[in-house]
Order: sequence, then C-alpha cells, then structure tokens
Amino acid sequence: MRKEFKTYEEQLDILIKKGLKTDEKSLNILKRNNYYFLINRYKNIFIEPNIKPNIFKSGTHFNEIVALYDFDRELRMIVLKYIITIENTLKSILSYEFSKKYGYAYRDLSSYDTNNNDPKRISELRGFFKSINYSIKKSLSYEKHMQYYNKNYDEIPLWVIINSLTFGLMVKFYKYLKEEEQKRIANEFGITREELYNFLLVLLYFRNLSAHNQRLFDEKSESRILRNKYHYILGLKDRGYNDVMAVIITFKCLLEQKDFNMVVKELDNNYKTLFNRLVTINEEIVFEKTGMRNYRELLKIKNWYH
Repeated sequence: MRKEFKTYEEQLDILIKKGLKTDEKSLNILKRNNYYFLINRYKNIFIEPNIKPNIFKSGTHFNEIVALYDFDRELRMIVLKYIITIENTLKSILSYEFSKKYGYAYRDLSSYDTNNNDPKRISELRGFFKSINYSIKKSLSYEKHMQYYNKNYDEIPLWVIINSLTFGLMVKFYKYLKEEEQKRIANEFGITREELYNFLLVLLYFRNLSAHNQRLFDEKSESRILRNKYHYILGLKDRGYNDVMAVIITFKCLLEQKDFNMVVKELDNNYKTLFNRLVTINEEIVFEKTGMRNYRELLKIKNWYH
C-alpha cells in the first residue's frame, strides 16, 4: 500500500481536524516547509498523550510547531559551529604531534597501533589509507595549496592535507594512533585519551545530524561520554551522556572559555525566542524534552580541564 498524495490544503485540513489552530499564514508556511520535516518531526511534544487517533493539546497553534522547528534549526547551527571549532583545534594538535614523530608516514602501518598485527586492524588501516588517498585526490582538483605542494614537493605533508580530511576520518585517525600519541593529544585538552575518544564519537554523531538537517533537540547517540565532574555537580544521572546536554558538557571541556561563554549566550537567546512564541507548553516541558534544564550552571563551575 502506498501513501496517498495530499495537497497543501488537504494537509492543513488534516491538522485542523486534529485540533490544531491555524491562521492565514499557515498555508504559505506549509508550502515552504516539507510536511514531514515540519509536522511529523516536531508535533509530538504538542500531542495529547494516550489518545488515539492523535489530537493536539487544546489551544495548540500551528505557529508553535514552527517555533520549535526554528529553535531546532538554530540549535543545529550552534552545535555545528562549535563542533567545527573543536575539529579545527584537533586537526592542528593531531597533525603537529603526529608529524613531529613520524614525519610524512601517515600512510605507513608502522605509524599506528596495529594491535600486534591483528588482521582485522590491518584491514581497517588499509581502508583508512584509501580514504586519505581519496581525500587527497579530491582536494587536488580544487585546492590551490594542495596543488602547490603536489607540484613542488615529493610528498604532501599531513599538516597540509589535514584540513581536507572529514571529522569522521579525524576520529578514526585518533582511534588508530598509538597510545603514546593519543595521550599527548588528549593532554593538550587536559583530559585522558579515553575521555577524548568518547567525546569525539558523540560530537561526530551530532555533527552529522546537524550537517544533514536532522532533528537534534531530543536525539541520542549510541556512543556515550564518560561520567565526569560536571555530571556529579549538576546531579545528572540519566542525562548528559549521549544527548545535546552531553554535547554542551563536551563543549565545556574542549572549548576555550571565551567560546563556551558564547555557546551559553547563543543558547540563551535561542531558548528565549522559543519561549516567547510558545503558549500551550511551558519551559519545564521543553527542558525535560531537551535534557538541558541546567546548562547555564556550567558557566559557574571552574573549568575542570583548562
């Protein structure tokens, strides 16, 4: 059975029959925003629980769903911006520490932890090298600095190609490094190598969500950050490990203080804008859904790592 096509007017009529209030601007907003991405992704917080078929809470307006959609879009932009900041710092530190010891040997098995020549790890590393080669080849088609080094030198150094590698490749790069190099890189952030790796896995998940326009505010990753001082101080038991709050805690640990101050300021503005547009649900419901009720408390805690 196939899903029946609905016109914009029919889509809006379905929402009205479910108790959603609309106005003269609602149809135009629906035309500019895919029904699935706008309604299906953000309606649940406004739906009456335990009632079938679904109906909206009394008084819910179409504009409130749009407000949550706008909030999440801005949240994605905040998250992506500061993950990229961390990504750039990681690339700088990793390329420096690796090149200092191994020079140009970033496609040499001896530069990495092979788990005592474990066949599975060797296979993973060879695949990793292929991904690096692909990134270099792709970058050579349009990046002038890469073209310059390729033309004038025998080999392109890691500190030149590093910016062409994706964040996912950087996480793999760190994973495959020998323990000594992992420790030196993590030490630049003032944390253990295990903490940094778990931070990176969670950031990678939320970076991909943000970059591909996926819903973010209540998502959870399979990877989890390790419990740390901030969880204890904030009294976080079930939150702050694989959700957006975990991302904010990671920002607290890996960003410079001035950048983290900006994170909180931008989150404040985003929440304020949302709350000014909501009528049916209150702040507590939103914070419960996002798991970020006490994110501002992180400003008051002396940075554990720096």
